[in-house]
Amino acid sequence: AVTVGPGLGLCLEVGVRKALHIAAEYRLPLVRVHHMEAHMMVTRLPPSPLPEGFAAPDFPLITLLVSGGHNMAVLTRGVGQHIILGSTIDDSIGEAFDKTARVLGITQVPGGPHLERLAKDGDPKVHVLPRPLSKTRDKALMDGCDYSFSGLKTAVRTLVEKELPSAKASALSEEDLHKAKADVAAAFQNVAVQHLCERASRAAGWAMELEPSTKWLVVAGGVAANKEVRKGLEEVAEEHSLQMRCPPPRLCVDNGVMVAWAGIERFLLGLYEEPPSKTGADNHVEIRPRWPLGERDPRSQQRFPKGQKRKAEHLKPTNSKSDKNDKA
Repeated sequence: AVTVGPGLGLCLEVGVRKALHIAAEYRLPLVRVHHMEAHMMVTRLPPSPLPEGFAAPDFPLITLLVSGGHNMAVLTRGVGQHIILGSTIDDSIGEAFDKTARVLGITQVPGGPHLERLAKDGDPKVHVLPRPLSKTRDKALMDGCDYSFSGLKTAVRTLVEKELPSAKASALSEEDLHKAKADVAAAFQNVAVQHLCERASRAAGWAMELEPSTKWLVVAGGVAANKEVRKGLEEVAEEHSLQMRCPPPRLCVDNGVMVAWAGIERFLLGLYEEPPSKTGADNHVEIRPRWPLGERDPRSQQRFPKGQKRKAEHLKPTNSKSDKNDKA
């Protein structure tokens, strides 16, 4: 199993080329995997040892992808069968966490987990930050399931420049400076999670209109390891009478296990290729840097504010002449 997209072309090519040579050398079938679908499917991986009463999330299910590169609410009817209910119009929540961490002087990468720890020492009520999309004049954005974190990130930067300029910060004791930064981190995290959950709840409602038998909300991606995010989404799941499943924290970030498991799911459905010949392996290198996960729900025709750079171009449906078996 190998990831062929979406992602950076050069990185994808290195991985696909290596996988093709391994498949050719050992005569193994090749399964091409969608990166975001792999994040979804790993929530169905049975843990070891298998606990009593374990049930893997079954289809249809609602997926919330939250990571440094993606922020998406999806109705999944099966492997390769996805309807996008909403996605970010600018930054993902993970990107917002990481960039806010840098604004607060956190140098570790990724900064999100360190910002979460810092926020535990703060009071989210000390500062008032704007709720994303609350003032948009676009009714479709206001009432839809799309996300926006760019404005919140900018508001935090403005707040830090006002409340903690270099001169003032240097005059504070280490303890006071830590508390001041923690208050900002807590305020940011509180608003970000509220926005995430508000939109996720609306997406769950849309999904259940399409598939009333839906019983699961799965949360995947690196930000799924954030405890406040999990707590907020557990409330969303309860609101809609859904069961929620997150991978263990080690499988929330990008990892090989999720690709392998997605490969198994696809292999069992016959979505694989026979191994290439050793001499022809390099002729089968195919990557999809902008591989769309699926079609958008008609209610979610994403609009981007005037002049804003589009960051999620790979979400736009495209025709792929190479994938005849499924849409993802």
